[in-house]
Amino acid sequence: MTKNISAALPLLDRMTTILEQSKDDNDRQFVTALGRGLTLLAAFEQHEQLSHQQLCQMTALPKATITRLIHTLMTLGFLRMTEHGQYQLGSSAVRLSATAWSRHDMVATAEPLLRQFASSNEVSVNLATEVEGEMRYHACCRSPARLSVNLQVGSAVPVARTAIGRAFYAVSSPARKAVIRSNLQEHLSKEEYDRAQSALSEATEHYVKYGYTV
Repeated sequence: MTKNISAALPLLDRMTTILEQSKDDNDRQFVTALGRGLTLLAAFEQHEQLSHQQLCQMTALPKATITRLIHTLMTLGFLRMTEHGQYQLGSSAVRLSATAWSRHDMVATAEPLLRQFASSNEVSVNLATEVEGEMRYHACCRSPARLSVNLQVGSAVPVARTAIGRAFYAVSSPARKAVIRSNLQEHLSKEEYDRAQSALSEATEHYVKYGYTV
């Protein structure tokens, strides 16, 4: 039987340990191929992008196994390849993440405050984060006194063309801003990217000057 593994360990370390224990215990109910695939995904917990070689080194899995896992996960939409030949989490992983976040303790704690603010100020209040050049919604609270866009948990809107996206960009760290610009450049045409970059730069300047964006 697999021993309890500390939740304080990084996800990749925890899953690697569980894989090893299941092998030592000869656990016939444990699906090793599935465990390896999830272990590969765990490598992205603290990394935006990883190469094939990095995945081999981090998971200690054979190169051929990594190749097959990547192919399978890309086919299912859990991984995608960047223009630089590296890999990052794909849309299927993002959708599961959005659903999980909507049930996360942090979201549950924030929702009463969001509802109160929405009701008191007669506005819609949303909680979202950026993924692949889009803002993915984790919580949505609408005021019954106003008409609003029908968004729900898991919905996605463009970063540069929405207030929530521009606000997220404006307060992000330089490293995070670079990742967002890279995501936009990968998904937009040159003309669209130039417009997006201009809008985000203006939003950042407005935030620095006034403390908010529009």
